[in-house]
Amino acid sequence: TDKCNLGCKYCKDGVNSCLNNLSLDQIKQILIIFRKLGLIKLRLTGGEPFYRNDIFDIINFADELGYDVYITTNATFNKDILEKIVKSPLKGINISLDTLDRDKFVKLTGFDLLINVIDNIKILSKVKKIKINTVLLRNYNKMIIDEMILFAKKHDIVIRFIELMPIGVAKEIYNDEFVSKEEVLSHYAYIELGKKRSVASYYYIADFSTIIGFIDPISNCFCNACNRIRINSEGYLLNCLFDKAKLDLKPVIFKDEACEIIKNHILLKKERRDETTDNLMFRIGG
Repeated sequence: TDKCNLGCKYCKDGVNSCLNNLSLDQIKQILIIFRKLGLIKLRLTGGEPFYRNDIFDIINFADELGYDVYITTNATFNKDILEKIVKSPLKGINISLDTLDRDKFVKLTGFDLLINVIDNIKILSKVKKIKINTVLLRNYNKMIIDEMILFAKKHDIVIRFIELMPIGVAKEIYNDEFVSKEEVLSHYAYIELGKKRSVASYYYIADFSTIIGFIDPISNCFCNACNRIRINSEGYLLNCLFDKAKLDLKPVIFKDEACEIIKNHILLKKERRDETTDNLMFRIGG
């Protein structure tokens, strides 16, 4: 879904959600087809995926098909959702948390929900595999990187810092807010650990005796190592966040030749992404 209860300045920032999010039946058919194609790992994202009333139907259906199901969330959900997450078959949860400063959280997201997020992180970190995703922003968290790392270490969570990308509404703040991986690492003594079967690279930070991760698409274009495809909230298949070419899956998924059509589109995946795009992050999955 592209629906979200926050309005982060690099993601949504006042742009309205569309009215054509995929139905549960369409999502189930898509999951069946991609399982036939051999996909194992599924990440549900948004927007805010727990904004969908049928999200646990989707999670359970995907699990029954044999997917390893992961989810990305802003973790502002209530106690009822929290209890369902704890009981769910989710393999892991990425939680978006860009600052530990309450005032900056309000300024960045438009809502005073930081306490909710932190409380949910503390509970979930004890029962599920959790990662924190932090988009690097010069005026929101560059000055509290140490605090973010220590928070993650205290709760035995891996934190990953993500370079801001010039995508959608983020283009408006990109020049003022961009912080590179190298700028962060320059403040620490570290050992590079490499990648762990993902687009993230990991480093042991001697200053804190802990490991942190980076997703650095600007400093280090990793397109040749990317094996991800995305389906946006309206049912379009994209080979990349930056893709202009999209395949509308809605008229395809009930055809006998659906698998072949989808494979042919995936084979068009570029060796290097475009430099910028008008694609909106909350509609593609951040």
